[in-house]
Amino acid sequence: MSASLRLSNNRIQNLNLLPAVACRFLEYPEALAWLDLSCNMLTDNPAELRFFPGLRLLYLHGNRLTDLQGLLAVLRDLPNLYGLTLFGNRLPEKYRSAVLRALPHLKSLDFCNVSLADRQRAFHAEWH
Repeated sequence: MSASLRLSNNRIQNLNLLPAVACRFLEYPEALAWLDLSCNMLTDNPAELRFFPGLRLLYLHGNRLTDLQGLLAVLRDLPNLYGLTLFGNRLPEKYRSAVLRALPHLKSLDFCNVSLADRQRAFHAEWH
């Protein structure tokens, strides 16, 4: 049983067809745990990710995402997510702190382990 889907480097602009693609190529799409959407042309908030609540690893680096708050609203609905990449998007410079505050269960961000000190800095930055 495959629980991963790699769709990187495909010039994908939105995820409207992602649930259909997952159903076509995966025996159990609801069990999708690893999704690589890196190096595409995504600009919209990927609300379709909510179809995959079991996601653990999500690669979104190298896209054109700009709406951090909208993205975080979607990612909060992925309770099992522990690894995420966002670098190389058009997000605010200090997105890391906002992501760590919004997703306290995250263990890795942009291929770097999240330490207790990272979390403390993120929550401290919220107050300043």
